[in-house]
Amino acid sequence: MQDNLNKKDPRINYWRDVIARAKRHPVSCHAFCVEEGIPQASFYNWRDKLSKVAVSKSSLRLPTVFAEVKVEERLQPINQRMPIDSKWLADFVLHLHGGT
Repeated sequence: MQDNLNKKDPRINYWRDVIARAKRHPVSCHAFCVEEGIPQASFYNWRDKLSKVAVSKSSLRLPTVFAEVKVEERLQPINQRMPIDSKWLADFVLHLHGGT
């Protein structure tokens, strides 16, 4: 089976549904697979594959914790440099945290 999952592959929706039902099942995954007639190896294989896809997508999100950044504008810039633009600084900090 391919490591690269095609979003249009009907198996993905099927296995997402199976995994969701297994999570709601009152007993173990083993018992669920036996009741549903699903090979355990296939169940665990797809669960691992789909969880890796979810993790890789979630790693692109911004962190949920941010530090407060205070920008002070001065009447006279230090060493006669131009004052820092607060929007530029906010964009820069966002970029450092993996944003765009």
